This record gives sequence, structure tokens and C-alpha cells, in this order.
Amino acid sequence: MVKITLQQHLVSGGDNTSTTFSGVIQDNGTGLLALTKSGSGTLTLSGANTYTGGTTIKAGTLQGNYVAAVTTTTSSFGANTNSTGTITIGDSAGGSNNATLLIGGTGVTYAQPIVLASNTTGTLTIGNTGSIISTTFSGGVTGTNNLTINSNATSGTITFSTNSINNTGTVTNIGAGSGTTTISGGIGSNVTSITENSTTSALTVSGAITLANSSGTTTLKNSSTALFTVSGGTTGGNASRVLDLKNNSTTTSGITISTTTLGHTGTITNTGSGSGSVLISGGVGSGITSITQNGTSPLNITTTAITVASGGTTLTLSTTSPFTVSGGVTGTGNLILRNNAGSNNALSLITNLVNNTGTISNTGTGGDVLISAAIGSNVTAITENSSGYLSISGPITTASTLTLTNSNSSGSSLLYITGGFLGTGDLVLNNNSSITNGITLATNSVNNTGTITNSGSGSGRTLISAALGSAVTGLTQNSTTSLLQLSGSNGSFTNGTSVLAGTIYADTANAFGTGGIVTLGNNTGSNAVAIYANATGSLSIGNAIVFPIVSFAFTL
Repeated sequence: MVKITLQQHLVSGGDNTSTTFSGVIQDNGTGLLALTKSGSGTLTLSGANTYTGGTTIKAGTLQGNYVAAVTTTTSSFGANTNSTGTITIGDSAGGSNNATLLIGGTGVTYAQPIVLASNTTGTLTIGNTGSIISTTFSGGVTGTNNLTINSNATSGTITFSTNSINNTGTVTNIGAGSGTTTISGGIGSNVTSITENSTTSALTVSGAITLANSSGTTTLKNSSTALFTVSGGTTGGNASRVLDLKNNSTTTSGITISTTTLGHTGTITNTGSGSGSVLISGGVGSGITSITQNGTSPLNITTTAITVASGGTTLTLSTTSPFTVSGGVTGTGNLILRNNAGSNNALSLITNLVNNTGTISNTGTGGDVLISAAIGSNVTAITENSSGYLSISGPITTASTLTLTNSNSSGSSLLYITGGFLGTGDLVLNNNSSITNGITLATNSVNNTGTITNSGSGSGRTLISAALGSAVTGLTQNSTTSLLQLSGSNGSFTNGTSVLAGTIYADTANAFGTGGIVTLGNNTGSNAVAIYANATGSLSIGNAIVFPIVSFAFTL
């Protein structure tokens, strides 16, 4: 075995040729030896080297073929500790030379810190080669430049563990190997984008991604067909920080965010140009104030709920590609829905419970929004104020008081509810618009244990065509401008109806239920009240009618 013992510096590759050295390179005992690789050729080292002065790859490829069965204190690149022997990739003096750190031997965890040189415009690469080459780097990556990871071993893996990749620049996974590149040590806040650009080597980030505490964008991109999985979640950020998801591929769930919550502070946008979807199944934390779908790539938030921010969380559809939330909604804060695109129901909340402690409002400028998931009792108000319908086909469990409002100043968009009502609490209907049937309760029964009151300030009517159930304790019309129309079969409703102001249209013989008293007016006011058969119908009321006062106008 040949040993090279030097005191200061060993420079190799100046003539651009390729060389293989299988001996040992070591310090001389009194001084540190540093190794510099220059020139465009490849220097291959396979010995158990122990030099401690660091390694610099200014140009070309430095390949390590040393093989160890277990973690060792020696490596192809010198003493294998995190405190000495930094590996620098690239020429800090400048230029455009490409520089590559390549592993051709399996079984070694490389603990040396890796630094990417600034000033150079060359491609700086860490990779593997061979058949079954599994390599771990635990010392972390820093420096100011972009990092390319080339997983080129036939079935091996590359793992970055313990310390984070935190270069000021980008991280890109390429290569023709079939093994997975795993970043378990996390991604630091200096990294501006992470890209999967391999057709065969999947990229998994199982450590946390830390977003910078500044305005700007951190991008997760899939530009090829292999999967890009983020299972370590996110952290850091600030109110102006954007996490941008770009699935530019055709791969379904080509970007998958699983297991751990997106816990950073800021916003999320989906802007991919591919037809493959983006999947978020690990949950969205309360630091996220908005999620925007603005790409051709469908966005699916599944399995785990969105936790709304205390100041509110906005879900926006700005393109025709679907934005689907099936994981539910929780947390304390208001939920704002904005379909600003033309596609009806492309923004939809399905499957799991929507139950934020706060309100739900629809304020988009485009098509309809669909909520087919159930709505829980923590929701205190639902407001339609959009150019498109808000359609709710899931059951609603009423809060102590649940207020439904249509606030549109113009147009014809409805708050259209077909899922029915249950739970314990009162239901307040406020059609503050001029839209006929601006609030419509249809199909499934309204059966909350509590009262129903129509009290809107608009000229548009409120329609209840669904049946009133036996749990409803009372029905009140109390709007001078927004009439209440009853067209359901209300035979199960047995409690009283009060007409304190305005008009009720009764379309069925049992519109007021069975056995309950109909009270017209009250003891303190003189509002005109009226009960009409609708348009072509005839009025037949079997209920007792009570007149509390004499001095008021009443039409029957």
C-alpha cells in the first residue's frame, strides 16, 4: 500500500487528465494536509485517507471509492469528522468550471461539512455512481451557490442526514438511478427552491423545511416524472413569505406533502404548469393565512384538516383547475372562500367536517363554490357575497345561534342549502339582497332544536322548500322587506308561527305545520303583516290564528 504524507497541500489534476489513487493520504503528524482537485478530469480515491486539512474541488470530478461496512473515522476525503476536513465544491476565485463530488463506494457516512464556493458560475454537484451505492452525508451543506444532487447509481440511495442543507441558492435532484434521494437533516432558510428533475430517482424531504423570515418565495417544484415527497413539514417564514408549489409534470400527486403539518407563517400558492396534481395530506397549520390555486395542476388537500388562522384563512381559486379540500377545516378564525374563476364548483369542500370556530363567507368574483362536507356547530355564520352561488349539500349542525346571510348588492347568486339542519341552536335568515330566493333551504329537512327567524333587510325573498321538522320550536317572520315563502310539506312541525312584520307566502296546506298557533303581530308594534297563498294557490289554514293587538294592518 502506498502512503502519501505531506505537511501542507496536495494539488491534483492540473493537466485535465483522469487519475486513480488507491493508497492512503495522511498528515505528517505535525501539520495538516489539504487536498485540491483542479482540472476537468476525474481523480478517483479508494484509500482510507486520514488527512485533516480539508478538500477543495475547483474543477472536474473527485470520486471516492472507499468502501466500509460501518461508519468509520476515515474516508476517501480524509478524516471523517464534523469538526475538521471541510469539503469545498467549486472555485471561489471565479470562473465557470463545473465541480463534482462523486461517490463510487458504499457504506460510508461522510461527516465532513460541505461548502459550495461562491463566485463560480459552474454547476456544483454531489452524486453517486455504480450499481448499488448507498451514501450518507451528515455534515450539512452551506455556502452561496446552487446545489445539484445527481443520483446516478443504478439502485443506490443518497441521504443527507443530521445537519441541514442550507446553501444560499437552490437544490435540484437529477440523475438516472432508481434509488431515492432523502434529505432527513432538513432544509435551511437560505434555500430558495427545491426541484425534482429526475425521471427515475424520487426525492424525499423528511426533515423540516425552514422558510426565511423575510418577504419572498420558497419554491417546491417537480419538473420531471419521479415523485417529490415532503414529509417533514415546514417552519419559519413570516406574514409575507410564500410557499410556491409547482408540479410542472404529468405525475399524479407529483408533489406530495404528507405526514407533518405545513407549519410555517405565510401563504401557499399552487402555480404548476403540468396536468399532474399536488397533494397536501399532512395538514395546514394556523400560520397560513391564504391558499391560492393558480396553476393547471389540480390542488388537493386531503386527510388532515386546514387549521384556520386567528385572523382568517382565505381559499382562492384563480384558474379553472380544481381546488378540492377533503381533509376538513378546524381552528379558531374565519374561513373565506373565493372562486375568482369561471368554473362552477371547481373550489369545493368535501368529505371531512368543516368546523372552524368562526364564520364562513363566499366572496369570489367567478363561479359557484360547493360545500358537500358537513358543517359543524362551531360555525356561527355563513355569508354569501359573491358573483357565484354558495351551494351547501352537506348537513349543517347549528351553533347556539347560526346566521345565514345573503349580502349581494346585485346579481342573482344564491345561498343555496340542500343538506338540511340539525343540532341545538337557533337559525337566523338574513336575505339582505334584492335576489329572489336569495336564501334557499331545500331538499333535506330543517330540524334544528331551536327557532327559525327571517329578518333580512333586503327586498329579496327567503325560500324554505324543505320540510320543517318536529324539533323546530318556533318559526318567526320579522322582516318588513324580505318576505318568507314556505313551500315544503311541514306536517311534522307542531310548534307556533309568529308573523311580527312583513309577509309570509304559504304554498302548502300544512305550511304552518299541524296544531301550532299562528300569531299575527305583537303587543308592542304596529307593523303591517300578511299571509298569502303564493301566485296560483289557494289559502287554507288549519291552525288557530291569534291577534295580540287590534291596531295593526293584517292581510289574509
